[in-house]
Amino acid sequence: MYQEAIGKNKVHIGHVTALTCDLGEADLAEAVATQSLCDIQLVSDGTAPETYSIIQKEFASISAPDWEKRRSEASCFPKRLSMYQFGLDAGPDNTGAARRIKHKLRTVANVIVHVTWCFMHQLQLICKTILAVLDAFRWKDVFFPCNYFASVATVANVWRGPGVAASLRSACARQTQSESVARQAFGKMPGRCLRGRWASIDSVEVLIIAAMRYLGPCLAEALAGKLSKESKVLSAKMAASANAVGLDDDQKYQAEQKAYRANAITRTSSCLWRAMVVISNVAKSVLVQCLYWMQKQQGQHDNNLRAAVCAGRNYMGPTPLSNFVTYKAAELFNGLCSLASPEAMQDPGRWGPVWDILPPERYPEALCLILSLVLRGVASWKHRLMARVSSLPLRLLVLAEADPGDEVKRCSLMQQISFIAKLLLDMED
Repeated sequence: MYQEAIGKNKVHIGHVTALTCDLGEADLAEAVATQSLCDIQLVSDGTAPETYSIIQKEFASISAPDWEKRRSEASCFPKRLSMYQFGLDAGPDNTGAARRIKHKLRTVANVIVHVTWCFMHQLQLICKTILAVLDAFRWKDVFFPCNYFASVATVANVWRGPGVAASLRSACARQTQSESVARQAFGKMPGRCLRGRWASIDSVEVLIIAAMRYLGPCLAEALAGKLSKESKVLSAKMAASANAVGLDDDQKYQAEQKAYRANAITRTSSCLWRAMVVISNVAKSVLVQCLYWMQKQQGQHDNNLRAAVCAGRNYMGPTPLSNFVTYKAAELFNGLCSLASPEAMQDPGRWGPVWDILPPERYPEALCLILSLVLRGVASWKHRLMARVSSLPLRLLVLAEADPGDEVKRCSLMQQISFIAKLLLDMED
């Protein structure tokens, strides 16, 4: 279940999979699964009570029994177990609605509600944690007028300005005497840096790193004419309005644009800022890798699901969630931990370029920043992801979604069953 913006309105979209399992005398399970797309609901204020009501309407639109109905029938069917597994993002509307549902069922033993918070949103929250460390970091005896995220956004916006990209390519071609180098360094336009957009800053950092050798000098040359012209225009306007109090809106805008461009030149010409770009990009590399892996997995899952529907079969797995729980979460977690290893510090594909950019006297500060980011990322990953994929009921979903006829995965499946048994019995290895 999720919200989607359509024009100026927001709608709530729900997709329900109902699974019924009857145990026979031979203790064999016959599962019947159906999937239904609920009626789309219009969102007005996005509060928790409204979201709670919307979810109930979505269940009613496909004639699916909701938790209220199961609660009222609990005494009549004491041996029936109902479980509602929700997949939601961790916004205040969904967390509030989930609390209301759990509160309604607090005294009902045979109706269970479990919420899995969207792992992709959890990745974004981990990225925000890392960016908060970068924003708070200060180099010794150096002052920058804005924090790290704002500085990258400023460089991207200046780069995207009218005619600036073409001027950068021309300046790079003149300075390097090579059109191919200019196209390689400035052939792509950076996107906008938005805190709420996944991987937006990472894509900008990649372009900055690719053009890092030439960005500072080329940006200074490309903007030299604009800064000079803006200074003359602004001085003339201020002289013409010398008797007025303060600056008008046009003069304020011109002054702000001049300050943005000057700040962009200062940042891109600083080795300290360039090192921070590399450090930030490497610290978030595992998170971006996970994001792209999830998107690819979802595409493959959709293809498998369509093929099963065309063949008249129910597709039970594997799914992106079962693959993430089974092996990918731990694999990426190990990769994140390895960023603090001595080998990673000298790896040219990871932290190695940082030491080439900085003077030796700045190495201790850079190392402190790197370790702070890695440790914060590891702690957030363990709290937001590993603790959830390693616990019940997600481990049970691995069994429900795995393909028991796949010989290649049979050994892995038996290992998961053993792990789940130990969790249920609270046993040590």
